[in-house]
Amino acid sequence: MPIVKRPGDTLKIRGQLFDRELNRPLAGLEIRLQQYDPATGLWRDVMSTATGADGSYTFEVKLPEAEGTIRLRTYFPGTAEWKADASPAITVLIKKPKAAPTTLSLIVE
Repeated sequence: MPIVKRPGDTLKIRGQLFDRELNRPLAGLEIRLQQYDPATGLWRDVMSTATGADGSYTFEVKLPEAEGTIRLRTYFPGTAEWKADASPAITVLIKKPKAAPTTLSLIVE
């Protein structure tokens, strides 16, 4: 099920990186935000950040002004000590809201 946002909104994406065997957070490692390119069938890097002391990371993404659908995921490229991994992808539907019904009154005195 897609996440529905308005054009130009900011989307906040958070997560954590852990050593699965030792169940401990991994600090100071690169995490990439990637967007799927349907034309090539490949994931392309959008931006990157480093994990905090608790393994957490955050991205804030300004969505396009045009309506449409994008797919995003986070990616850890791995190191000599830890294997690469990718998060599940999310689908974001960028859509203008429908006009809300209104009531107009006229008062004559």
